[in-house]
Amino acid sequence: MSERQAPRPYSGYGLVRSERVDEAMLRVGRGTPGGEYLRRFWQPLMLAKELADLPLPVKLLGEELVVFRDKGGRIGLLHRFCSHRNASLEFGLVRERGLQCCYHGWHYDVDGTILDIPGDPNGDYLRRQFCHGAYPTREYKGIIFAYMGPPEAMPDFPLYDFMEMPDQDMIPIVFRSPVNWVHVRENTQDPIHVSFLHTMFADPQFGPWSYDLPAIQWAETPIGQITSSTRWVDGFLYARVNELILPNFSRVPDISLDFGKQRPTPRRNGLSLWITPFDDLSCAMIGWAHFDHAMGEAERAQHWAMFTFGQDGSRSYEGRHRLPGDWDAWVSQGKFAIHDNEHLVHSDGGVKLFRKQLREGIKAVERGKDPKGIIRGANGPVPSYGGNYWKAMPEKPADDVRWDVLKAFSRESMAATLKGRHEALPKAAE
Repeated sequence: MSERQAPRPYSGYGLVRSERVDEAMLRVGRGTPGGEYLRRFWQPLMLAKELADLPLPVKLLGEELVVFRDKGGRIGLLHRFCSHRNASLEFGLVRERGLQCCYHGWHYDVDGTILDIPGDPNGDYLRRQFCHGAYPTREYKGIIFAYMGPPEAMPDFPLYDFMEMPDQDMIPIVFRSPVNWVHVRENTQDPIHVSFLHTMFADPQFGPWSYDLPAIQWAETPIGQITSSTRWVDGFLYARVNELILPNFSRVPDISLDFGKQRPTPRRNGLSLWITPFDDLSCAMIGWAHFDHAMGEAERAQHWAMFTFGQDGSRSYEGRHRLPGDWDAWVSQGKFAIHDNEHLVHSDGGVKLFRKQLREGIKAVERGKDPKGIIRGANGPVPSYGGNYWKAMPEKPADDVRWDVLKAFSRESMAATLKGRHEALPKAAE
């Protein structure tokens, strides 16, 4: 075995970067391993308020589609190009029932059934021979979802416990990115970046507590994974547990900008977001910002600004350069993140686990099995995991025991949430 070569400064010439794309994981088109896997789940397409009275051309999982709401209020999602002579149905006429092509009047229902082929004496016979391509849709709390997989494999529409909390407002949001979906999704499973990207520039986003480097731990759940970042903050041990629900949905707990005055809510979400792949090289975060009914307008505005800052490229380049956000970090990785060029470390444990779970899910679909995260026959909302955990520790742990103390509380927090005991840990009085 040869000895490891010592690092060589100024080694740019000799360092050749890979251009190999992880095809199985990153491609999303029909027939690709990753695309077939993603098609086994319901995917958010757009916000309902984006769909007005005209059909819209859209892409989802690499397919060219058209979405519309007919005059009867039903949502249709059809293959974009007419089955007659390929005119785009984005220019179709919305009818009481379905959509009519602008070119020769072929009339389609929301399920792809051909309702009429005008001007052809054999039209009634022909329209009974096939259907135009269409996908089921579901509208839920301001978001339009679609299922694009085999009809016989369609799972339940996912209803998780945090989507049915009676004392919260769920505000639909969308942020688009011109990159592959996977390295956007990995952002929440990389919580240590809070101490750098969101903290070390001129304007810390989350308050002074985020300067402190956390202890990072991770674990699988029945529906995905959790990643815990644990700190000592103003007299408390604080574990913030992000959740990833396979394949592409995450829950990010709320935070308190001034931890000394108000502790974060144990089970309240800050954000719940899918990363929807439109195609191999574009995606969007689609989901909700969560607010308590009782939250005042000033506090709501403050949290909204915190949630939305740096999630798209709308700021000037200089502004993004001086104070970058999440969008700048993941877009700067390139259209595809080339995994061969990475050097992952301990704090990337959640990222490594996510990639492992994706590969396992892809293999399950290839074997004809349900991948992890599929929901069938649920009796009520599906339990979720993650949240905020804290308990009093007036004195900051000494440096020689700090990591042991943080990791112990992290393990305690994750054990509690995995057992469903979301309120089980002791908390100090407000």
